[in-house]
Amino acid sequence: MGLALSLIDEDASAAGFAGATTAATMMAIVHRRYGRPDVLEHTEVDKPVVGDDDVLVRVHAAAVHPGDYFIMTGVPTVVRLAFGLRRPRNGIRGMDVAGRVEAVGRSVQGLEPGDAVFGRSSTGTLAEYTRAPADNFAPKPGNLSMEQAGAVPVSAVTGRVQHPLGWCVVPPTGGSYTTGQFSKSWLRRIGYPLARQSASLRNVFGAYERGTIT
Repeated sequence: MGLALSLIDEDASAAGFAGATTAATMMAIVHRRYGRPDVLEHTEVDKPVVGDDDVLVRVHAAAVHPGDYFIMTGVPTVVRLAFGLRRPRNGIRGMDVAGRVEAVGRSVQGLEPGDAVFGRSSTGTLAEYTRAPADNFAPKPGNLSMEQAGAVPVSAVTGRVQHPLGWCVVPPTGGSYTTGQFSKSWLRRIGYPLARQSASLRNVFGAYERGTIT
């Protein structure tokens, strides 16, 4: 389950390349050690640097869900193998995001500064800006608000899970949570209880744009 948080006014104008280069820092919600929510602090950090294949997004809405809690607390301890044994390697939490493109790398095609997008980022989204490869983002459907779109990405992609044999399955919870609802939507869409599927973000987002996921 994801809860989307609106971070800035959705109607705020996009700054484009010029705005992306005039400031080297941004404000973000950061934790430098594992623990309960009191380890979080609102502080100034470096703004992400855009690579050739990256997109920098000004965050309008970001979502938090159980995965963010596990990474914040470092419990179960197995999560530390991926995110840092003694302390988090990246202290900015959040993976889901909706916002407007601030800048694009030289190799990026199809997205331009000012475009409304949604997607996921491993650099953290509880911040003024986030960065990720262009393939992690897609145009925001016009029928979704920033807050609605910001709650979609991780749950939607997780819902279109891949079994080791390559088969899409409904989670053992029976699809009672957000991820399960997406799984059931995929299965209804294809008309079978099991089917070969890939967890492509652009396929997920494209289905939302077409209204084929409910």
